[in-house]
Amino acid sequence: YIFGVCIMALHLLEDWCKGMNINPRNCILVTGVPEAFDEGAIEPILRVSTEYLSKCKMRGRMFVREERAFAVLCELPSAVEPLQVPGTIAVEDGEWTVITTGSQPSPVPASDVAFLKKMSAFLGKEGKTLADMPGLLGLDPGVPQRESAPSPDEWVKALGQALEKVMPPHPESTADRGRAPRRSAGSQWSHNPTC
Repeated sequence: YIFGVCIMALHLLEDWCKGMNINPRNCILVTGVPEAFDEGAIEPILRVSTEYLSKCKMRGRMFVREERAFAVLCELPSAVEPLQVPGTIAVEDGEWTVITTGSQPSPVPASDVAFLKKMSAFLGKEGKTLADMPGLLGLDPGVPQRESAPSPDEWVKALGQALEKVMPPHPESTADRGRAPRRSAGSQWSHNPTC
């Protein structure tokens, strides 16, 4: 899972959109909807879950055997901004998972998958989700985001800012900063911390 999103579900979203001739960047896939859940209640629940989804339109649902639940395809009027969409939506008997394509190409490169798994695990340990990132970075979630994906440098900077806010600095990372190793009589090279 990457940010709570199964790669197979992401592929289902992309394939379903292709079959319906819909732009997948304008869609979300909601998984984990129980079989017994009233189909007519799904769209209203999504619309009131967050202001961002207030204009979503349910395009269809499909039973997913592996989950023993329905997946629901919903379309928004414009490209989905992944940071504006909650990763899960709480409902009376549990929660539904929300999947977006974001701006990642498909298939996701292996290095990105590894990074996203580590990021997801880290955020989970800190009790945070991707939806919490705008607040951690000091961004206003109400401000419309740009259409293009952030550059790798922007991601690194944003990740650094988020990590600074949730993790204390490691003691060894600052103690010896700016000091060069010095040669001593006892060893070929040693570091003198009293300099």
